Amino acid sequence: MTAPHYFFALPIPNEIKNYLYEWTQHIKEKAAFKRWVHREDYHITLFFLGNVEKIMLENSLQEMNNLIEPLSSFSLSLTVPGSFGQSPSPRIFYAGTERPEQLVKLQRKTADCMEMFGFPSEKRKYRPHITIARKWIGEEPYPGADAFLPLEQRQWQAKEVYLYKTHLDKSPKYEAIHKIKLQK
Repeated sequence: MTAPHYFFALPIPNEIKNYLYEWTQHIKEKAAFKRWVHREDYHITLFFLGNVEKIMLENSLQEMNNLIEPLSSFSLSLTVPGSFGQSPSPRIFYAGTERPEQLVKLQRKTADCMEMFGFPSEKRKYRPHITIARKWIGEEPYPGADAFLPLEQRQWQAKEVYLYKTHLDKSPKYEAIHKIKLQK
C-alpha cells in the first residue's frame, strides 16, 4: 500500500458536481480518456503537499487555520473546458473556472505558508480548474476542448478550504480530513 498524499483544495458544491457529471455523460462518447474522475473527487487544488509526516502536517494545519479563517468567501463560476499536456494526447482534461483576485490571493497565501514548512511550490502560473478526466487514449489525436459541449457558466460560493487525503485504492479516492471555513 502506498503512503497517502495530501493537498489543500476548494470543495465543489453538490449542484456543480452533479452538473459536471451530467455534462461528462454527454461527451464521453467523443472523449476517449483512460480515467474519468469520480464526481465526489471534483475540487480546485490550491496546493499539493504530497506524502507528509504527521507532525509536519499538524503544524502546517495550525498555520493554515490562522491564515485562512480571516479571509472572506468569494464567488466562482465555470468557464470553458481545457486540457494540460501535449495536444495530440493530453494528460488532463478539465472544466475551467474563473480566476478571481480572491482565489489568486488564497492560493498564493497557501503556497507561501506551505513553503515556510519546506514544501516545494509549483513553478507554473496558477491555473484553477476541476480535473474531469486523465490520459487521452483515443485512436485519433485529441480534437481539442472546443470539440466538446460548452460548459454553462454555473456559479457558486467558495466558503471553505479542505485538506484532502488520497486513497489510491478506493473510489472516490479523496477524503476531506480537515475543513477551514472562510468568513461570510
